[in-house]
Amino acid sequence: AYDVVADTKVDIDLGAIKKLWLEAFPEDDEAAFDSYCEGRLADAECFVCIYQHELTSIAFSITSNVVGISHCHSETVNFIVGVATEEKWRGRGLASVVLRKIAQQAQLCGNNCLLLSTYIPQFYAKLGYQEAAWHRLWRLRNSVAKCQNSESVFACSESDLAALAVYYNKHKQYGWLERSLDYWGWRFKDAGKIYGLKNYEGQISAYAILNKGNECEELLSDTSQGVVELIKVANLIDPFEIGSAKLNDKLQQDTRFEGVGLGSCQMILPLTERCRYEHSRSGVNLSCLDNW
Repeated sequence: AYDVVADTKVDIDLGAIKKLWLEAFPEDDEAAFDSYCEGRLADAECFVCIYQHELTSIAFSITSNVVGISHCHSETVNFIVGVATEEKWRGRGLASVVLRKIAQQAQLCGNNCLLLSTYIPQFYAKLGYQEAAWHRLWRLRNSVAKCQNSESVFACSESDLAALAVYYNKHKQYGWLERSLDYWGWRFKDAGKIYGLKNYEGQISAYAILNKGNECEELLSDTSQGVVELIKVANLIDPFEIGSAKLNDKLQQDTRFEGVGLGSCQMILPLTERCRYEHSRSGVNLSCLDNW
């Protein structure tokens, strides 16, 4: 790990990082953390703050090529995940020190921007991050009976991943970053289940990614009816979060759905003049960050 105080790399006990992670993210258990280490964090760079001989704050930086993202307007992108500070050290600006060092290192490497997903955008705004997009929370107004069988909804297997990649990259409703087949291979192993929906032509027209707790981590659909079908078969726990601007508009117009507030906020820290210009000009939708 990179110690931002000593400004050098240090050996750090993985058990100490796990302890801090589980304290900061109580929704995760040890199995979830271990899965993160084997998947999302396998090649991530870990930044830590060692203060008064204690591990006080951590954050991870994942480059776009590691997570299987390709074809970016900004070719080198870093995703920031796992920002956490031990409770007794909070409020002292230690996480800010870590995040500033990540930005400094990324800029020195010629990276174009940092991206993250958060429920506390006001904290990151103080560090120069800008809001890119808000996810919205929805639920059905009336309960939908669970349906075990459907002619159109199916549990995806590895043979369906190429079709999922084509569907996602064609629609790009989750932003300007495409996802490679390697990305979908990793998502398939990491997820609890991925459900797909086929249209009358036999092509994928919707999908939902569920974690091992049966919570919906991502849902994309051509229509609001596709969302209903996925809910019926996958028995999705609501409220569920939608990042696609187009799908949010469709749900807004469908009286079966009720908006229940804002979800996570996707934020960007431009590191180059080109990226600052692109973001200010187009306000790029970076809603794909709900996965990170």
